Amino acid sequence: MIEEWYPFTDWHALCPSPQGCRAWEDDGDGYYTFTQEIKVVDNEAPAWVDCSDQTYCSYEADCEPTEIELTCPAEDNCTPADQLAYQYFLDAFTDGTIDIVGIGFDASGSYPNGTHKVTFKVTDKCGNFNTCTKLFTINDCKKPTPICHAVSIELMPSTGMAEVWATSLEVGDSYDNCTEYSNLQILVERLSDVGAGQNAPDGDAAGSVVVTCDDLPPATMSPIVEVAVWVGDEAGNWDYCVTTITVQDWMGACGGTMNTSLSSYISNEELEPVELVNVELTGTNGTTSIVSPSNGTVTFPIFTAGQYTVAPQKDINPLNGVSTYDLLLMQKHLLGIKSLTSPYKLIAADVNNNCNISISDIIELRKLILAPNGATFNNNTSWRFVDGGYTFPNPNKPCNFAETKMFNLTNNDPKTANFVAVKVGDVSGDHTPNSLLGTETRNSVGTLMFGIADQKLVAGQEYTVAVTAENFTGVQGYQYTMEFDANVVEFVDVTANWADLSTSNFGRAKVAEGTLTTSWNGATPTTLADGEVLYTVTFRAVANGQLSQALKVNSRVTVAEAYDANEELLDVQFRFDGGVVIGGGFELYQNEPNPFRDVTVIGFNLPTASTATLKVYDVTGKVMKVVSGDFAKGYNAITLTRAEIEGTGMLYYQLDTPTDSATKRMITVE
Repeated sequence: MIEEWYPFTDWHALCPSPQGCRAWEDDGDGYYTFTQEIKVVDNEAPAWVDCSDQTYCSYEADCEPTEIELTCPAEDNCTPADQLAYQYFLDAFTDGTIDIVGIGFDASGSYPNGTHKVTFKVTDKCGNFNTCTKLFTINDCKKPTPICHAVSIELMPSTGMAEVWATSLEVGDSYDNCTEYSNLQILVERLSDVGAGQNAPDGDAAGSVVVTCDDLPPATMSPIVEVAVWVGDEAGNWDYCVTTITVQDWMGACGGTMNTSLSSYISNEELEPVELVNVELTGTNGTTSIVSPSNGTVTFPIFTAGQYTVAPQKDINPLNGVSTYDLLLMQKHLLGIKSLTSPYKLIAADVNNNCNISISDIIELRKLILAPNGATFNNNTSWRFVDGGYTFPNPNKPCNFAETKMFNLTNNDPKTANFVAVKVGDVSGDHTPNSLLGTETRNSVGTLMFGIADQKLVAGQEYTVAVTAENFTGVQGYQYTMEFDANVVEFVDVTANWADLSTSNFGRAKVAEGTLTTSWNGATPTTLADGEVLYTVTFRAVANGQLSQALKVNSRVTVAEAYDANEELLDVQFRFDGGVVIGGGFELYQNEPNPFRDVTVIGFNLPTASTATLKVYDVTGKVMKVVSGDFAKGYNAITLTRAEIEGTGMLYYQLDTPTDSATKRMITVE
């Protein structure tokens, strides 16, 4: 409302006719006023911040709906943002049917793969409205999981060639999260034609690949052709696996004949095949090698008669099958209480490889148990190999045994070179020789308790924590990891109080990361009184807290286990006064070693016997390996080989049970 004032002298000029100025009022002071109403009208609708179409990627393992963020806010020249009124109308799969009507500008949620349409409507306080219709597409971006197999092929006598079909290299095991197997595309090409970073097949890939005489020695070092088998899904995603074609020419298609073959079977003392053994063959055409698969057998085609030498090698995962239990058996052997019964077990016990079993071997092996990350044997390899036909001159002192085998090969006289694989340090024989045997499972018959007095922690104060015996009856050994919360306490020192312990029974390599490891064994069953102090650990509190919440026992570095008078397995737990028991819960541990090149072990602890599934996947969500099974209460371990996992770099692994789930990262390297 606006009041306009005019002096009396101007009145007649503004309103010469009084009859036309009845709205004017005389204020009695020579001025007349007139009240005029002016209305301001907003006719401008709100404007959308972004009304463009959107595209999302889905990596869901089972092609399930994907959680996306879908918002469409607007701005207005008069109405505040929080007072704008919104609605949205969702047309799933853009079929013309409104499936969802919602309030607000946020339509985020789980949507299936495909193209959908959403219309947002916004209204301001003046009744002006605007609409935004956008398409949003969810694409299946998860690559298929190709699984391929090696084959051998005979060259045709008439052409000196052979065609190998992609479907013979991929035999129905590949899978995809969304596309049925029958709709997958399968192509093959030589691995040498695949460029670095190539993520889809090019013109070199086809339904088959042709091998010729050019793939045979002497044109090549080996008649083994590496190929990439591509698998594509309906969404256009591709991935490949690598396998081999062994080219054979028994019928002389290439002007000569493949004279013979040389096979090698690698197994342990229990005749279980051993994988990932690099078997080298050296002869007239130089040196070639084949890595043993899970069946432990490799075969070399021989095209030229002559002298050949076979030499197996394997130096990975030194802790495979190694624990304090092996130290216990080695000590009993040294004291004559219980002798090791075979030359292969004696080779395993000779950790420092000096042809003599002594306390030095126990000391070196204990160091490996207490600080396993990246540890190796000082003067030995993780595995040793004995010619299967070798006779030990003195089985009680195996030394300088044959680890290679030589042949003079002639035409049509195939030979076999068998070897017995010995896992150094594992005198108990509980290593995992190949992935077909799945996992290591251990069944405990009881629990060994260690007592600790609980107390409140005050930042800046030092505390000496005594670890005492509780039910220490007939114990022959133990090992475990004491893990402490480095955000609450920091390690200062550890002191052995029990006469049987010394500094060599503790591993301090990872105290900065919050772990202290320990390993002890005795020659005979030992019983201690409840409350006897075994050792003390001094901590400095860096934050206020409770000791029982900052300290626990687990298998994070050194596996938690103990052995009773009958050498049966026991679980290990801490008991704090007040009855609080720490240990034995669900835990997924970091793979060892990490990063890894050839093989790694993923350990986990289950509070009860249970089913469990381990999935390994890459940063895109592609599942590379799935291991499922029934596992024992306590510590379990799954061994993964590099051959089972494609690609390099960052990977994730997830363990799921009916009640728990955990995920960690690991790194693979070339």
